[in-house]
Amino acid sequence: EQSSILATLQHLRVEDPTLLIPCLDAVGSLPLTDSQFEDVTRDALEALANVERWALPALTTFLMNNCPQGISSSSSLADEVIEAMRNLPLGKENYDDDYAMDTSPNCGGRNDSEAVMIES
Repeated sequence: EQSSILATLQHLRVEDPTLLIPCLDAVGSLPLTDSQFEDVTRDALEALANVERWALPALTTFLMNNCPQGISSSSSLADEVIEAMRNLPLGKENYDDDYAMDTSPNCGGRNDSEAVMIES
């Protein structure tokens, strides 16, 4: 039954990106096996590549809180999550002009992107 719920939530998330956060909340509250959590984490990693700026905090929090533990591939999956977060481009040049991500006075003319640094 859990796999059909997961498939439905994934389908809803793909069909309507604004449902990303409610779908993540629903998935996070389900009693899933390690294998199912690994699948969900991989799906969330795929979503990370195309996530809208407004959903980025919720998605990264979900990834950090729900990365599978206790299975042989969890170490490599944790490494993938950390690497994906390190490679996230941050800064206003990567987002719509309507939304300024960086309000510090020295960053207005910078063209380089910053990466999230996560120490494990």
